[in-house]
Amino acid sequence: MIPDHVFGALVFVFVEIMFYSALLSSFVVMRRGRDSWGQGDFHALPVSAEGFNGLVLLLSMASVFLALRALSGQPLQARAHLFRATGLAVLFWGYQLVLGWKLYAGGVTLTSSVFSGCLYLLLGSHLLQAVLGSAWMGKLVIDMGRNKPSTAGNLRGLAVLWCFLFAIWPAIYGVLFF
Repeated sequence: MIPDHVFGALVFVFVEIMFYSALLSSFVVMRRGRDSWGQGDFHALPVSAEGFNGLVLLLSMASVFLALRALSGQPLQARAHLFRATGLAVLFWGYQLVLGWKLYAGGVTLTSSVFSGCLYLLLGSHLLQAVLGSAWMGKLVIDMGRNKPSTAGNLRGLAVLWCFLFAIWPAIYGVLFF
């Protein structure tokens, strides 16, 4: 049987796969035959900055898996891994907010073009999941300190969500920048 936390996360991920598939395919269809974002020569986001942010997300996901592996035998080490994953998650979405603000300051708004609206919807929904996921991580770090019995199941569910959050990032990155 699949544990409740994991099953709930898998159902959520299934819905998110449909959501992101619709957004990404809409963006690709709208982009056909167009060369620009409607902002002259302004490029949306620096590719290297988003690549760096993807690396931060990868390190966060690796830390979640290390926490999951260490949970049964070394709970203090598991908590340290999860704390690191939380810090990296906050760095990820904090940097996304900075990049989003740079876009906005550069004139790329929700209403400046259909591409920018799609960009904000894609990155904004991913950002929202990262913020909520990092809040879940933070709560788990606190729960681990209190030795709550539900921590293992919650961590497994979080691992499913965080793995999806990382897995969808290259698809978003690839569609938006290449």
